[in-house]
Amino acid sequence: MEGERRGLEAKQRGPKRTKADPRDKQLAEQQREASRWKARAERAEALVEIQKKVSALLGIELPESSGKRS
Repeated sequence: MEGERRGLEAKQRGPKRTKADPRDKQLAEQQREASRWKARAERAEALVEIQKKVSALLGIELPESSGKRS
């Protein structure tokens, strides 16, 4: 009798849920942060290029840079 009842109970369908690994959350956050920093660096580089073009149009000489800040 009891076995029959268990057969009539609703069963969970689909794959069993696994507990989320906290490292996955941390990795996703680090990837988002890296993406934000990359986009920021690209915007900064574009801004520098615009500044170079504007200075060339205005005839302003910019000091040569070795790529490193002092």
